[in-house]
Amino acid sequence: MPAPIQVLWLIEHVAREMDVACAVKCIAASTFQTEITIRHIYLHANDSMRELTPSVVVLPFCYSSSSLAIKEYLRIWPRAIIFNLAWEEIFYHTNEIAKAPADEFARTKVFHHAWGQFFKNFLIDNGVNPNNIFVNGHPAYQLYLPPYNKYFKPRKRLASEYALDSSIPWVLIPENYGWAFASEAKIEQTIAAGAKPEDLL
Repeated sequence: MPAPIQVLWLIEHVAREMDVACAVKCIAASTFQTEITIRHIYLHANDSMRELTPSVVVLPFCYSSSSLAIKEYLRIWPRAIIFNLAWEEIFYHTNEIAKAPADEFARTKVFHHAWGQFFKNFLIDNGVNPNNIFVNGHPAYQLYLPPYNKYFKPRKRLASEYALDSSIPWVLIPENYGWAFASEAKIEQTIAAGAKPEDLL
C-alpha cells in the first residue's frame, strides 16, 4: 500500500535543481516540521507512483495536465496539491508559446512559483489566476548568500583545480544546443502550435 507523505519534490535536472531541493528540505524539516521526499521526475516515476501518496507534489514544470510524465502523476494522485517551480522562466519568442500554461488545469488548479513580476505578468497574460502565483525570487540565487555559499568550493580552490587566474573576473556562459538535435517532427509540432518557421530557423 502506498505510504502517505507530506511533500514529494520532483527534480528534472539534478545539477540545476538538487542543491535547492536539499536546502529547502532541511529548512522545511527544521522550521516547519514538514517532511519533503525528493525524487527524479522520470527516473523514479514508477516507484514513486507505486510507493507514495503525497499531499503536495512540487514539479519542475507544469504547462498542462497532459505534459510528459505529469499526466500519469495526476492520474495516480488526483487530490494532491500541485506546485509548479517553473525552473525555466526566461524564454525566447518561440519558447514562450511552448512554455505558456496550455490548459484549464495549468491555469486554475496549479500553484506557480515566479522569480519576479515579469513572469507573474507572463502567467497572468496566459490566463493563470493571480492568486495562484507566488513571486519569490530565483531560488538558486539564494545559494550565493550566507550560510549556503559555504557549501561550495572557494574561488581560489577552483582557480587551482582548473588553472584559472583568480585575480581577474570570470564569466560563465552556459549554452543549450537542444534545437540542434530536434527532429523534423518536433519542429513541425512546434510550428503547428503557433511558432514561426523563421524563428525556429
